[in-house]
Amino acid sequence: FHQHPVAYFVYALLKCYDTDKFQVYCYAVNQDDDVLTGQLRRLPVLWRDIRTKDWAEEARIVHEDEIDILVDLSGHTSGNCLPVLAYQPAPVQMCGIGYMNSTGLLNVDYFLSDVYCAPEEESAFFTEKLLRLPHTHLCYTRPHPVPDVMALPPCQRKGVVTFGCFNNYAKITDAMLELWRQILDRVPDARLLLKHQIFGSDEGRRLADARLRWTGIDIARVVVRGFSDDYLSEYNDMDIALDTSPYTGGLTTCEAMYMGVPVVTLAGNRHGARFGASLLTNVGLDGLVAESPAEYVDISVELASQPGVITELRRRLRQMMANSPLMDQIGYVCEVEEAYRIIAREKGLLA
Repeated sequence: FHQHPVAYFVYALLKCYDTDKFQVYCYAVNQDDDVLTGQLRRLPVLWRDIRTKDWAEEARIVHEDEIDILVDLSGHTSGNCLPVLAYQPAPVQMCGIGYMNSTGLLNVDYFLSDVYCAPEEESAFFTEKLLRLPHTHLCYTRPHPVPDVMALPPCQRKGVVTFGCFNNYAKITDAMLELWRQILDRVPDARLLLKHQIFGSDEGRRLADARLRWTGIDIARVVVRGFSDDYLSEYNDMDIALDTSPYTGGLTTCEAMYMGVPVVTLAGNRHGARFGASLLTNVGLDGLVAESPAEYVDISVELASQPGVITELRRRLRQMMANSPLMDQIGYVCEVEEAYRIIAREKGLLA
């Protein structure tokens, strides 16, 4: 519940729920900040600040609040509280939004997903029962102002196409760099813009340069930038965002599209590798979802050859997102609440 991708995706659930039929508790166990925590605390929720790693004590607090459905937002990520769930403080426990795969805990009953991320065969890879929402299991919100989108993309302003990726550098595998090399080879004048904290140090840039050279990418065609608070405005320097695989972007993909930049993604064969496919499909950009590495390259190259399409998407993408299930806060919350009702009936919590 601070400036973290999960906070942007959970915001609607805390703001728009039916207060006549639900009561929501937030258990804040990590650091807060001045960016999002205060806004979340002002929403119609009961807030619990828990600054202990005494798992039994945390479980006691949840149990005494008489929670019916306990939702874990972290899974196996840094600072998680999965040990609390091992104490079974709530009759029904589920995971989702902040983690891409199964917890592996036999007393976690459900995992929140959607029809695009989790086809039927995906159930074999989860100890939890998959709850497949009919549209998206993530709702993107912008609780504070964002920069304006420049009317013309770089390819129109400078005559050169700029591909880019602001995803966590750890997600950029050698296999992805090879696909990016193929794209640059087929779009001879194109540039590649990479932005991440690692590029803010000399050592990080040296490591990145070495990987790029090893892959065969001409580093003279690559622009790297370190961390900055105004990073959203730097999407105005990008024509096409290249998603990573198999660990795709989530918030980064949403931010790119909201800043008018189309994203090309490679749909993998597991739940966590299909986040990009779900996000783009919900916005109406399923034509930018590749089912194979070769198609990923082809789609990127084809889009680069259509400056008119890039310009039109830049003009329309923010509104496309606003009109899509991906930003329909009320519709999304209603679908999650229906999932809660199904759970409650299955577990005998409702008559």
